[in-house]
Amino acid sequence: MTQGDLEGKVKWLDNYQKVKQLRDALVWLPVWERDKRAFIPEAKFKTSAQGGHTGNLISHRSLLHEGRLVLTGTRSSTENTKLIDVYLFLFDEFLHHKNQEKQKALGWSRTKPLRLPQNQELDQLLKEGSTFTVLDQPVSLDRLQLKNIDQLNASTGLPHSFIIMHQNRYQQCIGAFILQAPSETAKRAWMSKIEDAVSALLKQDSQQQRHKSASLWLESSQI
Repeated sequence: MTQGDLEGKVKWLDNYQKVKQLRDALVWLPVWERDKRAFIPEAKFKTSAQGGHTGNLISHRSLLHEGRLVLTGTRSSTENTKLIDVYLFLFDEFLHHKNQEKQKALGWSRTKPLRLPQNQELDQLLKEGSTFTVLDQPVSLDRLQLKNIDQLNASTGLPHSFIIMHQNRYQQCIGAFILQAPSETAKRAWMSKIEDAVSALLKQDSQQQRHKSASLWLESSQI
């Protein structure tokens, strides 16, 4: 076994253990809690409309990048900009954003961020028993558009920011997320990682079709 093979096995094992821990820490809210417009009266139907199976969601995925960001959004044009602290996960097929909560907390606690290196922060959060509540459906990388907010526009109050646009199969935008990184370096790292992941997935799709079951969870009436 070469040194490269050994390093590859160590990297695979580290990813496997981290994804396994993360799978147990994910909380997917039922549709009627995520979307107040949804009304499902019968209990038997609510059972089938429960949140996604987190085991199927991230099992056998590679976690490429993760870290804290601020999600900027408005509910309507008349409301002030709403800032939400989120933890973003970039996997090899999709992008996922979640609220990070303490195990015994009912909602997001706006505490000071941990001053740990990015690759150690997730490990520390998992050791502390933190959970991650899914905010929205994952964004498949082959239906993602990445937009930079340059420094000129950043002067409006959005420094170190970029935009994730979620498109459906008809090339219509069904979601837009403005994400603010803690620094310009962190922002460039995120954009580079996302661009590389998108390119790798599109190259893979052009060479061989992905297994059908791998993307079933991505499909919905909106996509």
